[in-house]
Amino acid sequence: MKTDVSVAILYWSTKIGGVATIIPSIAARLRQRHATSVSVFLKRRDGIITRAAERARFHYFSKNTYSGAKIAFMSWLLHNLFIAKPDYILVFLNRFTLVAVLYKLSAALLGRKTVIVIDQAAVLDSYLYQYESWYWKPMMRACFTFVDRIIVNSRAIEKDLNHNFSVSSAKIRLVRSWVVPAKRARTMKKRYDCIFVGRLSPEKGIETLLDTAVYCQTKIPGFSLAIIGDGALKGWMIEDIRKRGLAPNISYLGYQINPRKFMRQASLLLLPSYNEGLPMVILEAYSVGIPVAVTPFLGAGEAVENGKTGIITGRDEYPAAVCRLLGDTKKLADMGRAAHIKAKNDFGMQNLDRFVETIFATRRAS
Repeated sequence: MKTDVSVAILYWSTKIGGVATIIPSIAARLRQRHATSVSVFLKRRDGIITRAAERARFHYFSKNTYSGAKIAFMSWLLHNLFIAKPDYILVFLNRFTLVAVLYKLSAALLGRKTVIVIDQAAVLDSYLYQYESWYWKPMMRACFTFVDRIIVNSRAIEKDLNHNFSVSSAKIRLVRSWVVPAKRARTMKKRYDCIFVGRLSPEKGIETLLDTAVYCQTKIPGFSLAIIGDGALKGWMIEDIRKRGLAPNISYLGYQINPRKFMRQASLLLLPSYNEGLPMVILEAYSVGIPVAVTPFLGAGEAVENGKTGIITGRDEYPAAVCRLLGDTKKLADMGRAAHIKAKNDFGMQNLDRFVETIFATRRAS
């Protein structure tokens, strides 16, 4: 049942990161069932907007992929929030939390109540250490005192918020991520032994990925790896592929709007990350019946049932473990079936409904 409330959603674009793939579905569900007005504020006009989500209002700071300074974008966001006057602000990423808090405090002086809900989909302490200046950690700790609810998709993220940002568990709600159902690739001929999908950035373990390709191409005749993604390490990766003589074994496909059609053509997803929450790419692989091989990042065990839907193995052992698994076609097939079942049972669209209900339960609880 719709209520007379407005919601603002803040993010970079619907092309960046796994979380970006769920924003259109959140906007659509909010508009369909709950809010009379949903506005999505994005920095860049790229990625996919589903037809259902078109009923929300999408606002873009820039049509150019790379233009616009961060401070100018934050100012634009704050200005538009004052125009929209949202009852709820759904925030993705730490910079937007700061903007939302500034708006909430200013709006309170004018007698307007605003509920801030954060979707925290990464281990924040590691993320800030990797990407931000030292002052962001104390700044986020202060901002969290003004936030009404934080939604996390793994217990590892909750523990990070408890221990590193002094956030009470009473303010945190666990809601698992979801993936749109897809048909399992049962009989499709495999074009690639392995596939990697993700940002080409340091936390993704790109060097381990290439080490694995080097090891496997010496053990498996005609070994092939597809790499999908873009990011800061793209140039270095392409050059390293050339230096290691891996060009015949690796197909770099760049950014792809629909990576699942390429996952169907692979036997195994590789994700040798240093830092993750509950990666959407794992759920996408599960949805088409592809098992995964991951390193033991925080929360890995919440996404992967070791030995059943994939394997979790140390970084030093990762190349050999991947190679062994590729040599066991029956085990790969069994894992693929189990992964597909897990996608439906644990990461189905019911989690989207829980996510949206958690947003609106916040005001009733406050």
